[in-house]
Amino acid sequence: MPALCLFLLALAAPQAPAPTPVPPPQELETLSPDQVRGPSPEALHNHALSLMGQNQHEKALRLLAEAMRRRPDWPLPAYNLACCLARLGHAETSVRFLVDAWDRGFQDLDALERDPDFDAIRSHKAFQTALKRFRAPRREGAGSWAEVTAPITHRVRLLPGRRTTDMPPRGPLVLLFHGAGGRAEDFHEASRAFTERGIAVALVPGPYPVQTERGLGFTHFRARTPEERSQAQGLALAALEAAQEKLPVDPRQVFVSGFSQGGLLAYQLALTVPGRFRGAVPIGAWYPAEEVNTPQPISLLVFHSPEDRTVPLARHEATRAALEKAGLKPEVRTYQGGHVVTAALLNQAAEWMLNLAAWD
Repeated sequence: MPALCLFLLALAAPQAPAPTPVPPPQELETLSPDQVRGPSPEALHNHALSLMGQNQHEKALRLLAEAMRRRPDWPLPAYNLACCLARLGHAETSVRFLVDAWDRGFQDLDALERDPDFDAIRSHKAFQTALKRFRAPRREGAGSWAEVTAPITHRVRLLPGRRTTDMPPRGPLVLLFHGAGGRAEDFHEASRAFTERGIAVALVPGPYPVQTERGLGFTHFRARTPEERSQAQGLALAALEAAQEKLPVDPRQVFVSGFSQGGLLAYQLALTVPGRFRGAVPIGAWYPAEEVNTPQPISLLVFHSPEDRTVPLARHEATRAALEKAGLKPEVRTYQGGHVVTAALLNQAAEWMLNLAAWD
């Protein structure tokens, strides 16, 4: 057994204090966190591309699969994994990964139709069926994707609000954050509460994967340290910039909303980023009372369930009291069901936002 493993096992076992310090194994002298974590998804992907250029597609497959596992939202590893499988003659499996890449945002049809990696399977029925689907008109409400970096590179789904002739050309936008262990896709269908009322939506996923009882999920930050929350805030603001570039957004009518951990992030943006947001709607969330100082005036609609055991009533009330002490007047609405978010709540949030929006 390697010396490092023996050392770690020894640490785990209860022992009497040593009379004198024992020097650590030589391996620990140069051990770094990056060595433990291993290469990033981007590094794995780039190495795989190099192997593909050398015609070593079987070796590239393993790297691409690991890159997919570490960053499931990123479509390029799945696309290039499909390329490798096509080169190796596995048509149906290749198409499965190609469809996954398409659904996650790789939608460059011109590049796909020119890519020589798929020449060997281009006439296969499964590939032709996939191409037919890709060429079909985009389904209404499917939205688009934007890649943002702050400093982590991540992808945000943008859903346009439905505009009618009696509306101004630019309308409201809401940044929507899921809870810890959730996924941005959890809100995709429920986002119709906003989009059908003319409010555009940016579904901002957490960048950190976690395993939950429901399978793979994500978090916006792994700990509530100022550094981690600052990084989550930076990613949210980068998503806002991308949404304003790609969608017809009125910068005076930007809102934030989120559930649980996402609600805490919505609180933070509303209370610490002056002049960017018209209002915030935290759902099943709380915010550290000691961090509510003298925030800018902002409208707040707060949803909380008395049955919530994840964010108990006392924690919610402490946040509310701190907000009121700071001069804010949050509108609080209670709901049944505990620590959950429902389409009905999002409908109420959308109506509240429209009532605040200035249609001038």
